[in-house]
Amino acid sequence: MVSAIRGAGLLASVGVLMSAGPAHALCAYSEVFYQGGAYGAYAVTSGCSVGLDQGGGALSTTASASTTISTPYVDASSSADLTLGALAAYSAAGSASSALWDTFTYSGLPIGGASVEATLSLPGTLTGFSHGSAELQEGTEAELGDGSAASYFAFFDSSSNPKPASISLVFNVMNGVPETVFSEIVAFGDGTGGIADLADPPTLSLTVPLGASVMSASGVFDNFTASSAVPEPATWAMMLLGFVGLGYAGYRRARAA
Repeated sequence: MVSAIRGAGLLASVGVLMSAGPAHALCAYSEVFYQGGAYGAYAVTSGCSVGLDQGGGALSTTASASTTISTPYVDASSSADLTLGALAAYSAAGSASSALWDTFTYSGLPIGGASVEATLSLPGTLTGFSHGSAELQEGTEAELGDGSAASYFAFFDSSSNPKPASISLVFNVMNGVPETVFSEIVAFGDGTGGIADLADPPTLSLTVPLGASVMSASGVFDNFTASSAVPEPATWAMMLLGFVGLGYAGYRRARAA
């Protein structure tokens, strides 16, 4: 599943992390970022004295990625696996980050419209100098860019921004047009003892209107559940009227007999 992030949406690419303490060095660290495509996994480890080491995701779609650096100056590893829906970043020195993302497409949606809810759980722990982020987005990147799509973005770290248990996004689908939900999670660890362990793993829950179905773009992310959406009040009213009508028709036939 999944999850990388731009601006208020998909993750910042390169940041300079500075501190007067010994926990993390005075240099630029590379951080994972969305690589494009409907799904992917991306892992990066880096340090001041060595070049960038990355695995998976680069300008392509891949279901898993992992990378490790172990030198006298850098000790870091990261991994991301869509099949397991898990990601982790560990750093004793240097930095490590990983990301997962996947797209879920609805088909067979009702012509009369319906409300859909996506809920992404975020189990796991953050220790040391570490942080993460998660996003749920309705529609495509183009739709988000022109303001016609909804999204929910959460940033969390090991100090002042506690990791939420889950995030949710509710939106309406209209006119039976196929709809997509984009989900992404990022983990980052830096310096001595920076660990982001989100390998529990996260799960995605999607409500599905009656008669509709939903599939993941990766085809391998199994940690999502699709449950039937509760009918809208107007739908309940139509169903009740239908039952009353059927009952009355049966009564008329019984009287005639």
